[in-house]
Amino acid sequence: MKSYALRRAGGGLLATHVALVHAGVAARPLLALDTGSLYTIVEPKFIAALGIDSTKPADQIEIIGIGGRLRVPCFMIERFHCFGAALPGIRVLALDFSSILPSINGVLGLAELRACQATIDLIHNRVTIP
Repeated sequence: MKSYALRRAGGGLLATHVALVHAGVAARPLLALDTGSLYTIVEPKFIAALGIDSTKPADQIEIIGIGGRLRVPCFMIERFHCFGAALPGIRVLALDFSSILPSINGVLGLAELRACQATIDLIHNRVTIP
């Protein structure tokens, strides 16, 4: 088993840096772990940093959150690195978090947490992976 320390961000959120890799370019946003989100969501500047045209999403996904219902653009990323795992072909949504939570760049959603087989230890602020 491998163990990864999480950092505190904002009002005590647990967060980690991930790597988004597309066409040989990498971006490293700080994402809060969000077991209530089905999707991983990053600020649009990270999509643009990968050289992806943010005006041409692969899809639009409707999400429901504190702010109500939103339709947000969805992009396919070649690889997603998180907790030692490299996940191929991940869907990532783009939404600006800077005005809501300026200390993070998005949220790490349940699909990727499950794909990494992450076990979250809230007492010690760690994630373990088999």
